[in-house]
Amino acid sequence: MGSGEGLVMVYKDNRAYPWPGGESHFILYPESANQTIYTQEVRSSDAGRYSCQARNDTTILEGDITLTVLGAAGVSNDRELHVFTGQQALPVASRHN
Repeated sequence: MGSGEGLVMVYKDNRAYPWPGGESHFILYPESANQTIYTQEVRSSDAGRYSCQARNDTTILEGDITLTVLGAAGVSNDRELHVFTGQQALPVASRHN
């Protein structure tokens, strides 16, 4: 892999994408430069720890977020995302120190 090439891996509970439908209904948006994962409808099985790792020959960047699926109103912060069952969700991993 040359210095201009990179690799992005996305995981749920330490299991690499793609995931079986019973484990998560999130899909990777292939045209997205930042490897966005999304779903049309959040399900209980989507709950878990999502992480990503971007690497090239010189750098490795990692990020993670925990998704909790609730049946009532939710609250979010930098490291957790709470959503209603059936809602759209867009967990975003960003670089942090």
